[in-house]
Amino acid sequence: GLSGVSLNLAIKKKYIKVIALGVEAKKYLLKAGIEEFFCLPHPSGRNRLLNDEKFVEKTLAQCRDYIYKGVA
Repeated sequence: GLSGVSLNLAIKKKYIKVIALGVEAKKYLLKAGIEEFFCLPHPSGRNRLLNDEKFVEKTLAQCRDYIYKGVA
């Protein structure tokens, strides 16, 4: 697997994009020193935000922007 250092290098060189699914994944990435990532809400049935279609559309649009930012 990738260490935090090599993962950060891959992110900075724009080789990969990282998406965290939920707050726990976000905490782990921050603890590992990963600072550049996009955080989506955890896809749990108990996550009421995902019942709001406008929230989902807005969040997925932001995620797409993050993924394609800097892509030629």
